[in-house]
Amino acid sequence: MEIICHRGLGDPENTIEAFKRAKSEGFHFVELDVHKSLDEQWVVYHDFKIPNGLVIEETPYEEIKENLDYVPPLLEDVLKLDINLNIELKVPKDNKDPRILGKELAKFLKENTELERIYVSSFNYKALLGVCKEVPKIRGAFLCVLPRLKKWDQVNRKLNGLYSINPLFLLLRKKHVDWAHKNGIEIHPWTVNREKWIKRMRKLNVDAIITDKPKLVQELVEVSK
Repeated sequence: MEIICHRGLGDPENTIEAFKRAKSEGFHFVELDVHKSLDEQWVVYHDFKIPNGLVIEETPYEEIKENLDYVPPLLEDVLKLDINLNIELKVPKDNKDPRILGKELAKFLKENTELERIYVSSFNYKALLGVCKEVPKIRGAFLCVLPRLKKWDQVNRKLNGLYSINPLFLLLRKKHVDWAHKNGIEIHPWTVNREKWIKRMRKLNVDAIITDKPKLVQELVEVSK
């Protein structure tokens, strides 16, 4: 079972330092969030707004940096690290055609990294459709809160095959994992931090766990072997 470090390891999250820390602790997979800024930079940051209210998509990268107490990295710099990436594409609610945003990210990734070491996840299936149609070799993952098999099947068909489904862990059950595996899809639940839930996900035979507590997951996985 793969352990994916949620936004790296330690604070500040979603930074080069956090990703390097994960690698130095022996973890080879991290999750991160990307937005496209006003000046078309792929900025690694979780929220749609920074604390003073500036919207990432409506603000140039230099101005974003000037209004934070640390420097949020650009995706191009993260891609230089020797680590595998789950790249969550953030899509604003008012985006009229998420497929275009997905296509733009796909082109960027094709030109800047080995596709085997990354996959792209998003709550917006249209953005994923843009990614996977533009560059079919990029693996797509559908993020969701509720595990709805009908929705999963619809998205899987639209994308002509998902790599993984990444649901919130709370309502995940064996029938969901079984359905996914039957259809050749991995399950990567988020964000699993407590011992009882880690053990439950392990029992459900999920393929990866996205977590803020990778050392705890590692310890529990070793014990269960």
